[in-house]
Amino acid sequence: MKLKNILLPACLALMLPVAQAAPVISSVDSSQMGAGVLTLSGSNFGPGAHIELFDRFESDTASDGSPIPLTSPEIGSWTSTNVPLLYYSGETHNGRFSAKAGARIFRHDFTQDVIQEVFASYWVRVPNGWNFPGADRPGVFPAASSWKFAWLIDQDYQGNSSDMVMVAHFGDGGFCIAGNDFNLETRLGNAWWSWNTWVRVAVWLRANPTNPTSPGDVLFQTVSEEKGVAENWMNRAVFDADGPALKQWQYMTLPGWVRSGEPLYDDVYVAAGPNAIARVELADSPDYAQAHRVAVQPASSWSDSSITVDVNQGGFSSLDNVYLFVWDKDGNRNATGFPVSGVTVAPPMYPSNIH
Repeated sequence: MKLKNILLPACLALMLPVAQAAPVISSVDSSQMGAGVLTLSGSNFGPGAHIELFDRFESDTASDGSPIPLTSPEIGSWTSTNVPLLYYSGETHNGRFSAKAGARIFRHDFTQDVIQEVFASYWVRVPNGWNFPGADRPGVFPAASSWKFAWLIDQDYQGNSSDMVMVAHFGDGGFCIAGNDFNLETRLGNAWWSWNTWVRVAVWLRANPTNPTSPGDVLFQTVSEEKGVAENWMNRAVFDADGPALKQWQYMTLPGWVRSGEPLYDDVYVAAGPNAIARVELADSPDYAQAHRVAVQPASSWSDSSITVDVNQGGFSSLDNVYLFVWDKDGNRNATGFPVSGVTVAPPMYPSNIH
Protein backbone atom coordinates (compact mmCIF):
# COMPACT_ATOMS: atom_id res chain seq x y z
CA MET A 1 0.00 0.00 0.00
CA LYS A 2 1.45 3.33 -1.04
CA LEU A 3 1.22 6.41 1.11
CA LYS A 4 0.99 9.83 -0.46
CA ASN A 5 1.83 13.21 1.07
CA ILE A 6 2.95 11.91 4.47
CA LEU A 7 2.56 14.90 6.74
CA LEU A 8 4.91 14.05 9.61
CA PRO A 9 8.63 14.83 9.43
CA ALA A 10 10.66 11.74 8.67
CA CYS A 11 12.32 11.88 12.09
CA LEU A 12 9.05 11.14 13.84
CA ALA A 13 7.79 7.59 14.31
CA LEU A 14 5.28 6.49 11.68
CA MET A 15 2.73 3.80 12.51
CA LEU A 16 1.65 1.77 9.51
CA PRO A 17 -1.23 -0.73 9.53
CA VAL A 18 -0.57 -4.09 11.16
CA ALA A 19 1.33 -6.44 8.85
CA GLN A 20 -1.22 -9.17 8.17
CA ALA A 21 -3.13 -10.54 5.21
CA ALA A 22 -4.97 -7.68 3.57
CA PRO A 23 -8.61 -8.01 2.53
CA VAL A 24 -9.18 -9.66 -0.86
CA ILE A 25 -12.28 -8.98 -2.99
CA SER A 26 -12.93 -11.86 -5.37
CA SER A 27 -16.32 -10.88 -6.80
CA VAL A 28 -19.11 -8.31 -6.56
CA ASP A 29 -22.80 -9.05 -7.03
CA SER A 30 -24.58 -6.03 -8.50
CA SER A 31 -27.86 -7.80 -9.30
CA GLN A 32 -29.64 -5.82 -6.55
CA MET A 33 -28.44 -2.43 -7.68
CA GLY A 34 -32.02 -1.45 -8.37
CA ALA A 35 -32.54 -1.59 -4.60
CA GLY A 36 -29.24 0.18 -3.97
CA VAL A 37 -27.40 -2.92 -2.72
CA LEU A 38 -24.00 -4.42 -3.56
CA THR A 39 -22.62 -7.67 -2.12
CA LEU A 40 -18.87 -8.26 -1.97
CA SER A 41 -17.35 -11.73 -1.66
CA GLY A 42 -13.74 -12.47 -0.75
CA SER A 43 -11.48 -13.24 2.19
CA ASN A 44 -9.68 -11.61 5.13
CA PHE A 45 -12.43 -9.06 5.68
CA GLY A 46 -12.33 -9.75 9.43
CA PRO A 47 -15.05 -8.37 11.73
CA GLY A 48 -17.12 -5.33 10.83
CA ALA A 49 -17.75 -2.06 12.65
CA HIS A 50 -20.73 -0.78 14.58
CA ILE A 51 -22.00 2.21 12.60
CA GLU A 52 -23.31 4.87 14.95
CA LEU A 53 -24.30 7.49 12.40
CA PHE A 54 -24.57 8.05 8.67
CA ASP A 55 -26.12 11.29 7.45
CA ARG A 56 -26.18 12.64 3.90
CA PHE A 57 -28.55 15.45 4.99
CA GLU A 58 -31.03 14.56 2.27
CA SER A 59 -34.72 15.42 2.11
CA ASP A 60 -37.51 15.10 -0.43
CA THR A 61 -39.51 17.89 1.18
CA ALA A 62 -37.00 20.41 2.57
CA SER A 63 -35.83 23.60 0.89
CA ASP A 64 -32.57 25.50 1.01
CA GLY A 65 -32.36 27.16 4.43
CA SER A 66 -34.92 25.01 6.25
CA PRO A 67 -33.89 23.34 9.56
CA ILE A 68 -32.49 19.82 9.62
CA PRO A 69 -34.36 17.47 12.00
CA LEU A 70 -32.61 15.24 14.54
CA THR A 71 -34.02 12.28 12.60
CA SER A 72 -32.06 13.24 9.48
CA PRO A 73 -29.50 10.37 9.54
CA GLU A 74 -30.17 7.20 7.57
CA ILE A 75 -28.34 5.27 10.28
CA GLY A 76 -28.66 6.40 13.90
CA SER A 77 -29.90 9.83 14.91
CA TRP A 78 -28.74 13.07 16.40
CA THR A 79 -29.46 13.03 20.13
CA SER A 80 -29.78 16.74 20.77
CA THR A 81 -28.80 20.14 19.50
CA ASN A 82 -28.43 23.67 20.62
CA VAL A 83 -30.89 26.15 19.14
CA PRO A 84 -31.32 26.81 16.28
CA LEU A 85 -30.79 23.59 14.33
CA LEU A 86 -28.31 23.13 11.52
CA TYR A 87 -30.03 23.92 8.26
CA TYR A 88 -30.02 22.64 4.70
CA SER A 89 -27.79 24.21 2.06
CA GLY A 90 -28.11 23.72 -1.69
CA GLU A 91 -24.31 23.94 -2.07
CA THR A 92 -23.50 20.23 -1.83
CA HIS A 93 -20.89 17.55 -2.18
CA ASN A 94 -23.50 14.85 -2.75
CA GLY A 95 -27.21 14.94 -3.49
CA ARG A 96 -29.61 17.85 -3.05
CA PHE A 97 -28.41 19.24 0.27
CA SER A 98 -25.54 19.60 2.69
CA ALA A 99 -25.65 20.92 6.26
CA LYS A 100 -24.73 24.52 7.04
CA ALA A 101 -23.31 24.90 10.54
CA GLY A 102 -22.06 27.84 12.60
CA ALA A 103 -23.25 28.48 16.13
CA ARG A 104 -25.51 25.50 15.54
CA ILE A 105 -24.20 22.19 16.92
CA PHE A 106 -25.59 18.67 16.57
CA ARG A 107 -24.77 16.11 19.26
CA HIS A 108 -24.81 12.31 19.01
CA ASP A 109 -24.66 10.18 22.17
CA PHE A 110 -22.88 6.88 21.55
CA THR A 111 -25.12 3.85 21.93
CA GLN A 112 -22.43 1.56 23.36
CA ASP A 113 -20.54 1.58 26.67
CA VAL A 114 -16.92 2.65 27.22
CA ILE A 115 -16.00 3.89 23.75
CA GLN A 116 -12.22 3.96 23.26
CA GLU A 117 -12.16 3.64 19.47
CA VAL A 118 -13.84 5.90 16.91
CA PHE A 119 -13.63 6.36 13.15
CA ALA A 120 -15.30 9.45 11.73
CA SER A 121 -15.35 10.84 8.19
CA TYR A 122 -17.09 13.90 6.81
CA TRP A 123 -16.86 16.23 3.84
CA VAL A 124 -16.36 19.93 4.58
CA ARG A 125 -15.85 23.19 2.77
CA VAL A 126 -16.20 26.92 3.22
CA PRO A 127 -19.22 28.14 1.20
CA ASN A 128 -18.47 30.05 -1.99
CA GLY A 129 -17.81 33.70 -1.20
CA TRP A 130 -17.42 33.11 2.55
CA ASN A 131 -14.38 33.51 4.77
CA PHE A 132 -12.72 30.64 6.58
CA PRO A 133 -14.22 30.64 10.11
CA GLY A 134 -12.74 33.53 12.07
CA ALA A 135 -11.01 35.14 9.07
CA ASP A 136 -11.65 38.71 7.90
CA ARG A 137 -11.43 37.99 4.16
CA PRO A 138 -11.70 35.03 1.78
CA GLY A 139 -8.82 32.69 1.07
CA VAL A 140 -6.83 33.22 4.29
CA PHE A 141 -6.56 31.51 7.67
CA PRO A 142 -7.19 33.65 10.77
CA ALA A 143 -4.49 34.16 13.39
CA ALA A 144 -6.61 32.75 16.21
CA SER A 145 -8.18 29.38 16.93
CA SER A 146 -11.44 29.33 14.99
CA TRP A 147 -12.94 25.93 14.11
CA LYS A 148 -13.27 22.54 15.80
CA PHE A 149 -14.52 20.34 12.96
CA ALA A 150 -15.87 17.50 15.17
CA TRP A 151 -15.45 16.87 18.90
CA LEU A 152 -15.39 13.69 21.02
CA ILE A 153 -16.32 14.33 24.65
CA ASP A 154 -16.66 12.27 27.84
CA GLN A 155 -18.50 14.29 30.50
CA ASP A 156 -17.30 17.80 29.83
CA TYR A 157 -14.76 19.72 27.78
CA GLN A 158 -13.13 21.85 30.47
CA GLY A 159 -10.08 19.65 30.99
CA ASN A 160 -11.66 17.51 33.72
CA SER A 161 -12.39 14.48 31.55
CA SER A 162 -11.44 13.06 28.16
CA ASP A 163 -12.13 15.03 24.99
CA MET A 164 -10.56 15.00 21.54
CA VAL A 165 -11.17 17.21 18.51
CA MET A 166 -11.13 15.65 15.04
CA VAL A 167 -9.71 18.12 13.63
CA ALA A 168 -9.23 21.75 14.79
CA HIS A 169 -7.76 24.92 13.30
CA PHE A 170 -5.73 26.50 16.12
CA GLY A 171 -4.49 29.58 14.26
CA ASP A 172 -2.36 30.79 11.34
CA GLY A 173 -3.22 27.75 9.22
CA GLY A 174 -2.17 25.25 11.86
CA PHE A 175 -4.35 22.18 12.39
CA CYS A 176 -4.32 19.68 15.23
CA ILE A 177 -5.93 16.62 16.74
CA ALA A 178 -6.22 17.63 20.37
CA GLY A 179 -8.38 17.95 23.45
CA ASN A 180 -8.75 21.04 25.58
CA ASP A 181 -5.97 19.84 27.88
CA PHE A 182 -4.24 17.23 25.70
CA ASN A 183 -2.44 17.83 22.41
CA LEU A 184 -2.23 14.59 20.44
CA GLU A 185 -0.69 16.02 17.25
CA THR A 186 -0.28 19.51 15.82
CA ARG A 187 1.95 18.81 12.83
CA LEU A 188 -0.87 18.18 10.38
CA GLY A 189 0.15 21.06 8.13
CA ASN A 190 -2.41 22.67 5.82
CA ALA A 191 -1.24 21.47 2.39
CA TRP A 192 -4.27 19.16 2.34
CA TRP A 193 -6.77 22.02 2.71
CA SER A 194 -8.59 23.12 -0.45
CA TRP A 195 -10.10 26.55 -0.96
CA ASN A 196 -11.76 25.39 -4.17
CA THR A 197 -13.28 21.95 -3.53
CA TRP A 198 -14.85 19.84 -0.82
CA VAL A 199 -12.39 18.01 1.47
CA ARG A 200 -13.11 14.61 3.04
CA VAL A 201 -11.59 14.50 6.53
CA ALA A 202 -11.27 11.10 8.22
CA VAL A 203 -9.85 10.41 11.68
CA TRP A 204 -9.35 7.05 13.42
CA LEU A 205 -8.50 6.95 17.11
CA ARG A 206 -7.91 3.56 18.78
CA ALA A 207 -6.70 3.43 22.36
CA ASN A 208 -4.04 0.97 23.46
CA PRO A 209 -6.09 -2.02 24.72
CA THR A 210 -3.76 -2.67 27.66
CA ASN A 211 -3.40 0.90 28.85
CA PRO A 212 -5.43 3.63 27.09
CA THR A 213 -2.89 6.30 28.11
CA SER A 214 -0.09 4.43 26.30
CA PRO A 215 0.49 4.84 22.54
CA GLY A 216 -2.40 3.62 20.42
CA ASP A 217 -3.36 3.98 16.75
CA VAL A 218 -4.19 7.22 14.96
CA LEU A 219 -4.97 7.94 11.31
CA PHE A 220 -5.52 11.38 9.85
CA GLN A 221 -6.60 11.19 6.22
CA THR A 222 -7.87 13.77 3.74
CA VAL A 223 -9.18 13.46 0.18
CA SER A 224 -10.18 16.17 -2.30
CA GLU A 225 -10.55 16.55 -6.04
CA GLU A 226 -7.84 19.22 -5.98
CA LYS A 227 -5.27 17.61 -3.66
CA GLY A 228 -6.02 13.87 -3.83
CA VAL A 229 -5.25 11.59 -0.87
CA ALA A 230 -3.00 12.43 2.08
CA GLU A 231 -2.53 9.93 4.92
CA ASN A 232 -0.77 10.33 8.25
CA TRP A 233 -0.48 7.17 10.37
CA MET A 234 0.67 7.73 13.95
CA ASN A 235 1.44 5.78 17.10
CA ARG A 236 0.10 8.12 19.82
CA ALA A 237 -1.81 7.92 23.08
CA VAL A 238 -5.39 9.02 22.50
CA PHE A 239 -6.16 9.60 26.21
CA ASP A 240 -4.11 11.49 28.78
CA ALA A 241 -3.52 10.43 32.38
CA ASP A 242 -5.51 13.06 34.26
CA GLY A 243 -9.23 13.14 34.93
CA PRO A 244 -11.43 10.09 35.59
CA ALA A 245 -9.78 6.67 35.79
CA LEU A 246 -12.21 5.34 33.20
CA LYS A 247 -11.07 6.61 29.81
CA GLN A 248 -13.88 6.96 27.30
CA TRP A 249 -15.84 9.18 24.93
CA GLN A 250 -19.57 9.34 25.50
CA TYR A 251 -20.74 11.64 22.71
CA MET A 252 -19.68 13.58 19.62
CA THR A 253 -20.64 17.04 18.43
CA LEU A 254 -20.65 18.40 14.87
CA PRO A 255 -19.24 20.91 14.51
CA GLY A 256 -17.33 21.10 17.77
CA TRP A 257 -17.21 24.90 17.76
CA VAL A 258 -17.03 27.70 15.19
CA ARG A 259 -15.80 31.19 16.03
CA SER A 260 -17.70 32.80 13.16
CA GLY A 261 -18.89 31.74 9.72
CA GLU A 262 -21.08 28.91 8.45
CA PRO A 263 -18.99 25.99 7.14
CA LEU A 264 -20.69 23.17 5.23
CA TYR A 265 -20.76 19.44 6.06
CA ASP A 266 -21.91 16.48 3.99
CA ASP A 267 -21.86 12.65 4.13
CA VAL A 268 -21.08 12.30 7.84
CA TYR A 269 -20.14 8.73 8.84
CA VAL A 270 -19.26 7.65 12.39
CA ALA A 271 -18.38 4.17 13.69
CA ALA A 272 -17.51 3.52 17.33
CA GLY A 273 -16.26 0.63 19.43
CA PRO A 274 -14.05 -2.29 18.34
CA ASN A 275 -13.19 -2.51 14.62
CA ALA A 276 -14.41 1.06 13.99
CA ILE A 277 -12.13 1.63 11.00
CA ALA A 278 -13.45 -1.46 9.14
CA ARG A 279 -15.46 -0.21 6.18
CA VAL A 280 -16.07 -0.39 2.43
CA GLU A 281 -15.28 2.55 0.14
CA LEU A 282 -15.60 3.42 -3.53
CA ALA A 283 -12.74 5.33 -5.14
CA ASP A 284 -12.08 6.79 -8.56
CA SER A 285 -8.72 5.03 -8.94
CA PRO A 286 -7.58 1.39 -8.57
CA ASP A 287 -4.64 2.83 -6.59
CA TYR A 288 -6.24 4.32 -3.49
CA ALA A 289 -3.30 6.66 -2.92
CA GLN A 290 -4.01 8.25 -6.33
CA ALA A 291 -7.74 8.76 -5.74
CA HIS A 292 -9.38 12.19 -5.77
CA ARG A 293 -12.84 11.05 -4.73
CA VAL A 294 -13.91 8.38 -2.26
CA ALA A 295 -17.27 7.41 -0.77
CA VAL A 296 -18.00 5.29 2.31
CA GLN A 297 -20.49 2.48 1.65
CA PRO A 298 -22.40 1.69 4.87
CA ALA A 299 -22.47 -2.07 5.50
CA SER A 300 -25.77 -3.77 6.37
CA SER A 301 -24.09 -7.16 6.95
CA TRP A 302 -20.45 -8.18 7.39
CA SER A 303 -18.58 -11.47 7.71
CA ASP A 304 -15.02 -12.55 7.00
CA SER A 305 -15.98 -13.54 3.44
CA SER A 306 -19.06 -11.48 2.54
CA ILE A 307 -20.15 -7.87 2.97
CA THR A 308 -23.42 -6.30 1.86
CA VAL A 309 -23.53 -2.52 1.54
CA ASP A 310 -26.21 0.09 0.94
CA VAL A 311 -24.84 2.07 -1.97
CA ASN A 312 -23.81 5.67 -1.35
CA GLN A 313 -23.00 7.41 -4.63
CA GLY A 314 -20.98 9.97 -2.72
CA GLY A 315 -20.88 12.51 -5.53
CA PHE A 316 -20.09 9.98 -8.26
CA SER A 317 -22.36 10.61 -11.25
CA SER A 318 -22.64 6.84 -11.81
CA LEU A 319 -21.21 3.61 -10.49
CA ASP A 320 -19.24 2.94 -13.65
CA ASN A 321 -15.44 2.68 -13.73
CA VAL A 322 -15.11 3.00 -9.98
CA TYR A 323 -13.23 0.72 -7.59
CA LEU A 324 -14.09 -0.99 -4.31
CA PHE A 325 -11.83 -1.15 -1.25
CA VAL A 326 -12.36 -3.05 1.99
CA TRP A 327 -10.61 -1.79 5.11
CA ASP A 328 -10.16 -4.28 7.96
CA LYS A 329 -10.19 -3.58 11.71
CA ASP A 330 -6.48 -2.63 11.72
CA GLY A 331 -6.56 -0.28 8.73
CA ASN A 332 -5.32 -2.72 6.07
CA ARG A 333 -7.02 -2.49 2.67
CA ASN A 334 -6.82 -4.39 -0.62
CA ALA A 335 -3.81 -3.14 -2.57
CA THR A 336 -5.73 -2.74 -5.84
CA GLY A 337 -9.32 -1.61 -6.06
CA PHE A 338 -11.85 -4.12 -7.38
CA PRO A 339 -13.45 -2.63 -10.52
CA VAL A 340 -17.16 -1.91 -10.76
CA SER A 341 -18.12 -1.29 -14.36
CA GLY A 342 -21.17 -1.37 -16.53
CA VAL A 343 -23.39 -0.34 -13.61
CA THR A 344 -24.98 3.03 -14.19
CA VAL A 345 -27.48 4.55 -11.77
CA ALA A 346 -29.13 7.88 -12.36
CA PRO A 347 -28.40 10.10 -9.33
CA PRO A 348 -29.59 10.69 -6.75
CA MET A 349 -30.15 7.19 -5.42
CA TYR A 350 -31.31 7.25 -1.82
CA PRO A 351 -33.21 4.76 0.33
CA SER A 352 -36.90 5.14 1.09
CA ASN A 353 -36.35 6.47 4.61
CA ILE A 354 -35.16 9.87 3.38
CA HIS A 355 -37.29 12.54 5.04
